[in-house]
Amino acid sequence: MATDIASHFASAVSWPEGGVLLRGASGSGKSDLALHLIRRHGARLVADDRVQIDHVDEQLYLSCPKAIIGLIEVRGLGLLKLPHDVKAVLKLIVEIVPIEDMPRLPEPNYEMIEGHSIPKLRLSAFDVSAGERIALAFQTIGLNGFPEDGILDLTHNSEIKNK
Repeated sequence: MATDIASHFASAVSWPEGGVLLRGASGSGKSDLALHLIRRHGARLVADDRVQIDHVDEQLYLSCPKAIIGLIEVRGLGLLKLPHDVKAVLKLIVEIVPIEDMPRLPEPNYEMIEGHSIPKLRLSAFDVSAGERIALAFQTIGLNGFPEDGILDLTHNSEIKNK
């Protein structure tokens, strides 16, 4: 049985391995960043503007309210209908912050949700490499947690696989 944990003013995207919750203030660049991850890094839309987190069968899932499934708001263009995933297992939380609030070398940070420890980063959405940073963070930290030595090892597989 699903337990409704929370609704967030946020965006969420997914890859086959799981999803990323993009949280931040209105106008912080969540939708723009989600669109970049979709168009350039093979992610799929889960939700834009409102993201639901549900606890189902010992997993946390990201999903979208029915009224806005598959829709993303792009400033200057309007609403776009995109291919989407109905849900995704939450693997990474990205707090969208102004660039001056983004740490150069982040300490391992996790958010506890219903007994699940989810890796969390603070990134600026309007940095030119923000999409690349999130794709790399998902493939490394999102799937394996923060490394003990603080070094993300990209020597084996640094590419997010497109669907």
